[in-house]
Amino acid sequence: MRKIVSLFVTVLVVLSFLLACASPTPTVAPTKPSVPAATTAPPAAPTAAPPPSGTTAPPAAATKPVAAAPTTTPVAKIKRGGTLRIGDTFTVTGLDPQISTGYALSLYVIYETLLKLERVGETDRFEVKPELAESWDMIDPKTIVLKLRKGVKFHDGSEWNAEVAKWNVDRWLTHQKFVGKHLVRDIDSAQVVDSYTLKLNLKQASAPSLYYLTPGSVSTGDIGTMVVSKDAVEKLGEDQFASKPSGTGPFQLENWLRDDHMNLKAYPQYWRMGEDGKQLPYLDGFVWRYRPDVTVTLLELKSGHLDLAYWIPEKDLTSIKANPDLVLSLLNWSSRVRGNINFNTKRGPFKDNLKLRQAAWYALEREGIAKALGFGFAKAHAYPLWTPGMLGYDENLPRYDYNQAKAKSLMTEAGYANGLDVMLTAISRQPDLSIMQTVKSSWDAVGIRTTIDALERTAAIQKTTSGDFEIYMMTASSAPDPDSLGAFILPKGNTNRIQYENSEVTKLMAEGRAIYDAAKREDIYKRVLRIANDDAYYGSLYLVFDNIATQKYVKNVKVQFNGQAVDCKDVWLDK
Repeated sequence: MRKIVSLFVTVLVVLSFLLACASPTPTVAPTKPSVPAATTAPPAAPTAAPPPSGTTAPPAAATKPVAAAPTTTPVAKIKRGGTLRIGDTFTVTGLDPQISTGYALSLYVIYETLLKLERVGETDRFEVKPELAESWDMIDPKTIVLKLRKGVKFHDGSEWNAEVAKWNVDRWLTHQKFVGKHLVRDIDSAQVVDSYTLKLNLKQASAPSLYYLTPGSVSTGDIGTMVVSKDAVEKLGEDQFASKPSGTGPFQLENWLRDDHMNLKAYPQYWRMGEDGKQLPYLDGFVWRYRPDVTVTLLELKSGHLDLAYWIPEKDLTSIKANPDLVLSLLNWSSRVRGNINFNTKRGPFKDNLKLRQAAWYALEREGIAKALGFGFAKAHAYPLWTPGMLGYDENLPRYDYNQAKAKSLMTEAGYANGLDVMLTAISRQPDLSIMQTVKSSWDAVGIRTTIDALERTAAIQKTTSGDFEIYMMTASSAPDPDSLGAFILPKGNTNRIQYENSEVTKLMAEGRAIYDAAKREDIYKRVLRIANDDAYYGSLYLVFDNIATQKYVKNVKVQFNGQAVDCKDVWLDK
């Protein structure tokens, strides 16, 4: 059985980060990345093993441990010591990553996962690599055997082993408050094979199953499948553990003032070695500062009081780029969709009127909108759900390019020669308010007279979740596998607020999940995109790319695919 599992890293549109070397990476055009399984070196091209009789099976993963991620920085240049200061506009309800909601970068240096995503050189391709599992084998389509890393200790001194790993998986599967249930829905059970071998039994063949065990699957409000200390949770209880965390990461908590700041110190028994041959981390400490107002974050970054910030609004990127003391890095493989417009399939004038939906799309001048609202950092986008670089993305499909005359003609064919009145619902925030005004102007011009329904976040979510809308607009973030799109386009998807349902799409999405061959998955998802494009219930206006800004002396920042998975475990400061 071959030793490589190939999976393609893709971008979730309905949505939302980088640097694999010592200094931030310049912007590059997105390409179609793949995610092979653990190996000591990336393959020249994705491969797939022959399936066993009667099924399509994954190939076996490499069983050799993989060394720490390479860096192009000469060993002699690495400097130790210092404290990394991060500004974050997100916070968390607690420090137990499995049941706390919200998000904070500090949790990525306290905790680790079974597997991780690693960028391949300077490309836009990512690979699934070992973390707390040093290797794995997919012995059949429904069985993953993980060889766990030895000699790893939690911050409370307890040992990492198969029993602890099984306890964590069981907690993912059974805890009512686990925030990543969608990540483990294909896992049926976990079994201890021996002290450092864990077997995962899947309910069905699941191509994205390895990816879901990495931080690359994280999204806002969901911190992913991180591993916690069994002993600490049982000794302290869940409430105390949420403020006294114990992970296996390179930093451990010193103190935390909720919704303000967190101070962390280097964990002296961290298991990984640095490129200089000494134990990681390079840093002495890590400071996380909660700054809900991004203006404050930018002021502190520019004044030198912060070392790193991310997800900076497009309107502020020019000032970052022009600052000689800062480095701006755009993550061209990880995008957010601005003006993600969705028509209700169950109520309102658009529900059974394809020509009316098409008229609405032809009325929108995406290039102009992207230029006006993207501040030079946006790209017009014509297709629903998928983005460039995503498995199944196909620019050969018909586009609803701006054509006001065609929009007016379609309005007449749709039965609305005299126009109609509609309501556009969205969260009352920027840039959504500006986008809604632009959409209104475009639609008013062709007779789709639009009323803006801008609501506070909770109210907007409640209204759209209940189906009480005609059209709603949102901003969506990215994720590496198109299987994630099922949340939006499958009948029981938890974010399918327009109640979209297409039997062929449902069938194809199930096929795409169960097949491990990347080329076959590519074809399946192209077919799904074509159907969604033809149905015209979903669409978008433009893309913006996740970003990270650092002081010039900050080196070796990495990212596990998206801007919510910034990886600072190997950072050092050149000062």
